[in-house]
Amino acid sequence: MENWKQKPLSQVVSRWIRGTTLNRSRADYYTKTPGPESLPWARVGDMKEGLLCETENYLTKEGVDQIPWLIVPEGAVLLSVSGTIGKSAIAGCDLVVNQAIQAMIFDEGQILPEYACFYLEFYRPWLIERANAVTVPNLTKEQLSGIPVVFPCLEEQQVIVDQLKRARRLMQRSRRSEDTLNRILENAFGKMARSALKEGKNKPGRGTSFSCAPAYMGFFKKHGHCLQNTKQIMFVPVLSQTEQVSFIKIVERNKRNRKRLHKIQQLEIRYFKSMLSLAFTAGLTEGFRKQEDLSDPEPALFRESYGIGNVRNVSQPTEGITDWQSRIPQELQSLFTMLSDFQMEILRIYAQSQEAIPVHTVFKQIHKKGYSVQDALASARLLEALGFLEKTVPQKLYMGEKEVRDSAGHPITIQKYQIPEYGADIREV
Repeated sequence: MENWKQKPLSQVVSRWIRGTTLNRSRADYYTKTPGPESLPWARVGDMKEGLLCETENYLTKEGVDQIPWLIVPEGAVLLSVSGTIGKSAIAGCDLVVNQAIQAMIFDEGQILPEYACFYLEFYRPWLIERANAVTVPNLTKEQLSGIPVVFPCLEEQQVIVDQLKRARRLMQRSRRSEDTLNRILENAFGKMARSALKEGKNKPGRGTSFSCAPAYMGFFKKHGHCLQNTKQIMFVPVLSQTEQVSFIKIVERNKRNRKRLHKIQQLEIRYFKSMLSLAFTAGLTEGFRKQEDLSDPEPALFRESYGIGNVRNVSQPTEGITDWQSRIPQELQSLFTMLSDFQMEILRIYAQSQEAIPVHTVFKQIHKKGYSVQDALASARLLEALGFLEKTVPQKLYMGEKEVRDSAGHPITIQKYQIPEYGADIREV
């Protein structure tokens, strides 16, 4: 049985709802406070990752009564289609949206809403490309209808969703950690500053002539808002030199922690993007399909699907397209614009190799900073799915003449990749 399939978006969406903005001069239509009869009114700025339940503005009952047919039901997938293109979220409750958001109610007998939301996030570069093809960046229902949606059975979709949600939670934890660092620093500053203000150790904020370390004064200017509940916000708390030095050490330590955290966040973002690429080229659920005896999709499915759209066609070698790239079959030329510099570097090394080689060997030859071997593995899987690489038969690992085995007694193998047959002449470059 064919497990993975592709359909245009129009065949898996049962209802489309494009939002609107009511007359903003009607104060009786809008409120900042949610009530029992009001509904969230979502704009692109309100769209966060995952469920959308709270918004900056709400429509009152009087406002909602003007457009009852535009109420978006809970579970609908939201996509930003104007201005900022391609942000996606899921309606966590009944709500209304403005004209920059397209709401879609998916046929859940075919596609889970969360799967569709992640898929649109993965497909965002193509959406942006489509939007930029017109004078005013804007995606209409007609432009969206033909977007190819690639999906497996519902059970495999749920496995993909669960794994991607776990990957996203990693990033959310880092963001919460950064918020915690901010609160710790502001609380420490607030406690010391309030104590100084209470004891009368303060000077006017402008024209102060007391000895104050630049780092301390700079922090006060940036974070003085944490003292807004005092009556003396226009005064600078005067700490002793010893107290200032102590506080600056806390600030510097916080900066070092923040710098390390930012590096972790960048790794997590790359990890999540790699997971998205694997998920929608069937690499994330190989084990599940094997366990459930489900068929693997044909690589041609992904080449056909992700090559569709307003992607710049490279019909002739142009500046930046090397000689070996220009020799790749015409049907793959348009896919070059999808590849990152890192993926292009991987492809270049494989194209110039005289034999099949494992990904970790390729990674050693790449001199781009900030990438890991996991990024290289994910990129190789994507390049395989798009038709640029092909796997060879896994080779057993030997130590001398003896097979190397794992703790369960199974032979350890090394997977290698190579350029398909169409690239045989490339290796002569």
